Amino acid sequence: MRAAHAHGVAPFVRVLANRPECITGALNIGAAGVLVPHVTGFESARAAVSATKFGPVGTRSVCPFVRSAHYSASKSPAYYTDANASVIAGVLLEGKEALSELHDILQIPELDIILIAPYDLSQSLGVTGETTHPRVVNAVEEACRKAAGHGKIIGFFVEDPERAAEWAKRGVMYLALDVDAQILYRASRSMSVELTRHLQEHYETTPTGGRG
Repeated sequence: MRAAHAHGVAPFVRVLANRPECITGALNIGAAGVLVPHVTGFESARAAVSATKFGPVGTRSVCPFVRSAHYSASKSPAYYTDANASVIAGVLLEGKEALSELHDILQIPELDIILIAPYDLSQSLGVTGETTHPRVVNAVEEACRKAAGHGKIIGFFVEDPERAAEWAKRGVMYLALDVDAQILYRASRSMSVELTRHLQEHYETTPTGGRG
């Protein structure tokens, strides 16, 4: 959080679970917004969003002695009002059952981002792991159409930068690009391939009996 704030970056946290203590913990240390997983329908979406807002808007736990309140320096009513207005609430819809309640989820006024989880959606649609399958694509496109005019942002997970524009054309406005494990794996694999290539070139050009 400190590194992000020092560089003017708005830090998001994908919390561990759709539980108030997980959401509050992330916000208390300075998250600009949260992405809440395991949202399976309207009720779980409403509970997630409620946990991001102080009363009377929501049910976020109040503690003015945390980092987000400058360790008790911010205790005026303005702090709670500003926090409610600035914190970005996002939910991850996990599967077709959640999408079936999208109309109601879109009515939650304090909800900002609806991120569709591609792998769980693919499994629920019977095409496990095929995140670019027509069934998945059609489901995301329909969600984008339904969200139009509601002031909500539909998000999707993209593993390859070259596919980002494809999803943007379909109406996706929030793109989550890859995860750390795969980024490290791809970088390591690329370096390994490059190392092998250079060594092969070296040995191919090294005279027989030479050192190397």
